[in-house]
Amino acid sequence: MKKILNAIEFKNVVVDYKKEIVIKNIDLTIKKSSFTTIVGASGSGKSTLLQTMNGLKKIKSGNILLFNNDITDMSLKEKTNLISYIVQQGGLFDHLNIKENFELVRKIKQKTIIKKMKLNLVPKKEIKNEKNNGNFSKIIFQKRLFKLFDKLQINKKFYEKFPIELSGGQQQRIGIIRALILENDILLMDEPFSALDPITRTATQNLTYKLKEELGITIIMVSHDPDEVLKLSDFIYILKDGKIYKNKCFTAEEIKKTKDKYIRSFFLLDVIEDFSIIEGNK
Repeated sequence: MKKILNAIEFKNVVVDYKKEIVIKNIDLTIKKSSFTTIVGASGSGKSTLLQTMNGLKKIKSGNILLFNNDITDMSLKEKTNLISYIVQQGGLFDHLNIKENFELVRKIKQKTIIKKMKLNLVPKKEIKNEKNNGNFSKIIFQKRLFKLFDKLQINKKFYEKFPIELSGGQQQRIGIIRALILENDILLMDEPFSALDPITRTATQNLTYKLKEELGITIIMVSHDPDEVLKLSDFIYILKDGKIYKNKCFTAEEIKKTKDKYIRSFFLLDVIEDFSIIEGNK
């Protein structure tokens, strides 16, 4: 049987905030190409845990591995070049139109690639080729961008608009595109659908999951919506008081069948009767 590669591993990770320990000696594993969700009551540390993965929050002790490589001491800039991050309503820059938002990330990514090439003593002709014909050259980048616009059902006329001119659902879809086009293997999502209306939320969830399957990326999401979690997730971690509940990773099916009173209460299992599986999910 082929071994499944781990995308992210936490080894005895401790995180503090104002000298108070908020994440307590956590060990967890995120499987490559999985959709893994971290849930927990308010203040349990789920967003903090997510932010440690891309360096927005520093850890006090322990180790974080990315595809078996220790990234614990890697800088925030280096981590954000490897791991994409989406917050509510896409996290777009309001003072830039959509075209300028994308052009900014294109230039940053291209400079990063060229810098890596130079450090690895890549021949100058290959650096020139990246500027003119690579995935982050202007023409090719725009072609890739508009393909994602089509997949996420975004009208190209929005390209010249500012975020304030778009609905919450449109902003969120553009935020997802901005994250996906960076070609990072890991995508972090912090309550990405919570501000959307029910119809837009369901449509955006469906499209996000389909793209995850199509591109083979790893998605790690924080959510407080039990229905959303059970529809989208391959694997689920429950945080309670800064620790992994039961020191275990659950599947959606295990959650739905459990007799554990805390889990049943948290996921409203005695209230919600119908959990329709998202299109394209297992």
